Amino acid sequence: MKSIFKIASLLLLSALSTIYAQDNFCMNSKPDCIPASVQKIVNVPDTPVVTIGVSETRDAAALFFQMYESYIKASADGQVNFSDLKYLLAPAMLLIPAFSGASQIIPELKSLTDEQIQSLLLVADEYELGEHAQRAKQAFKTLLIMAQTYFVFEAAAAK
Repeated sequence: MKSIFKIASLLLLSALSTIYAQDNFCMNSKPDCIPASVQKIVNVPDTPVVTIGVSETRDAAALFFQMYESYIKASADGQVNFSDLKYLLAPAMLLIPAFSGASQIIPELKSLTDEQIQSLLLVADEYELGEHAQRAKQAFKTLLIMAQTYFVFEAAAAK
């Protein structure tokens, strides 16, 4: 139950920070608007990690990007009202797959490699994010990096 709460909190935090963020960090139209010195993040764990799949995290990524797409569609007319409830159906259908294996998401996040992060970001291409695709990918990547940072500090505190 704790892991489901952690994952739900991360998803909610990312959705809120993405929707309400007023930063100019990545608002230009270039696809690679982050300087090269910042963009390459290398995941080098202290100890060798047995790489596991990311199928459960992929389900959570699908939920994240579907929620993002739904928000874009719902707010396209400048306001969100009851007529936009139809856009909530798609994310609702992804809730069960996203949280059915929630206990596996934490171990998957702990052992993420750079290639797995890139494959998770490709999930965004399955959704109609339009001009918001780059920002959605960066928000999700930020979540993944925050989770990894948390686990690094958690491991350090345990020592």
